Amino acid sequence: MKKLLYLSILSIITLFSACDEKDTEGISRITEYPIITVLGDDLIYVEKGSTFSDPGATSSGGEEISVTEVDTDQPGIYTVEYSAVNPDGLDGISTRTVVVYEEDDTLAGVYDGKRVGKNGGLVLIYTNGDGTYSCTDLIGGYYQFGRGYGSRYSSPTSKMEISGSVITADPGKNTPWGPWGLSNGLKTGDVLTWKTTLIGDGFGFDVQLTKKSI
Repeated sequence: MKKLLYLSILSIITLFSACDEKDTEGISRITEYPIITVLGDDLIYVEKGSTFSDPGATSSGGEEISVTEVDTDQPGIYTVEYSAVNPDGLDGISTRTVVVYEEDDTLAGVYDGKRVGKNGGLVLIYTNGDGTYSCTDLIGGYYQFGRGYGSRYSSPTSKMEISGSVITADPGKNTPWGPWGLSNGLKTGDVLTWKTTLIGDGFGFDVQLTKKSI
């Protein structure tokens, strides 16, 4: 009797397992995020007014790629974003940096900027023609690039002075937190350092810029 009972229970379990497999057949499958591979260099320099020849990107699943634009008539640092979405709605994104610079001698230098001890991004310094300079970000690209907040979180200044090894500057433009200032500026060869401080708040940190070859 016990043997018969065990066989009956085993038959019921097997039946339900088979039904469950049929109910879920064709439903479960694996999907993956598109992997975007950027072709060419991660950093490209383009003269103002010239054409940006985008090397493009590929997607692992062959999905169509959307690309953000670069305005080559407007000098600055652009983050070009390549994105794709697979049939299940999963997206993938990769980026490259494009620097649009003046074709004359106003570009004094392209610098790798950073918050000391952390990261940052590209910073451009231009000559103003009167012995002073302009700088695209007193914060060293930390919030714009390092934290990925975007250009609203850069604090460019239109007047920076470098006298010997001493650097001074007017406050940068407002960020969502307010303007940032510069103090203790020092030029040592191709390296610029200073302390940047959020004006009216007192919060600040050290910034370092190292000149790049282009």
